[in-house]
Amino acid sequence: RIQNQLIRKHKTQTKPVRKYKGSVEFKLDDNVLEGITKQSDGRYVVEIKNIPADKLSEMHGITVTTDNGAATVRVSALSYAKALLDAYASDPLAVNAAVAFCRYSKFADVLAN
Repeated sequence: RIQNQLIRKHKTQTKPVRKYKGSVEFKLDDNVLEGITKQSDGRYVVEIKNIPADKLSEMHGITVTTDNGAATVRVSALSYAKALLDAYASDPLAVNAAVAFCRYSKFADVLAN
């Protein structure tokens, strides 16, 4: 339940492209992503699934290309958690979830090395 609340809140931090009618291409680390569709609110959701525990801090480049040019953002699972924590800093449940996620990542890094 908290995950859905956090994701909804994080989505509101992105910029909608409701009125844009041109082509849009998404890449993840230079690989074209297929099947990314515009949501009913005019936003796009790019998911990076099945990230191994020891790779949660690994940065990925998401590039969005439109008729007007391209923009790239560098993200990781931990940077996403940080953005959610910033949005919910006053919610103890969200803070505890973010801290647990970061500890899990650190523990996985130690085990992998």
